[in-house]
Amino acid sequence: MQNYSKYATVIVLGAVLVFGSGCASLVPPPADVSQKMADIESTQKEMATVKGDVEKMQGDITSLQSEVDREQQELDKLKAQGKLTEQDFTAKKEEAVKRMRGSGRSESQIREMLTTLGFNAQEIQDLLDRTR
Repeated sequence: MQNYSKYATVIVLGAVLVFGSGCASLVPPPADVSQKMADIESTQKEMATVKGDVEKMQGDITSLQSEVDREQQELDKLKAQGKLTEQDFTAKKEEAVKRMRGSGRSESQIREMLTTLGFNAQEIQDLLDRTR
């Protein structure tokens, strides 16, 4: 019985050593953990910045859409009253493009907005050329 007890003790100690060394290799060194934490924090900050940028763009789009809606209502009202000539309408469109340029929007953003509003490519190019 005593021989079995020695074998059992040796087997248990061996298992503890093998298990312990296996667990130790799974735990990364402290430097790796702190670097990974710093990377995670950096990524979170970048994500917060991007989220803020997206929210700002959404606000800009909403603001621009309401401005476009107001202008369209004004134009429709003038048109219904017969007070809007083609020249007036063209002048209003040019004024709107100038305001967009003045607000810092790029030409590609202006093109995209005008396309969304239903202008064709030639109209857009003419407006952009006249407002340069």
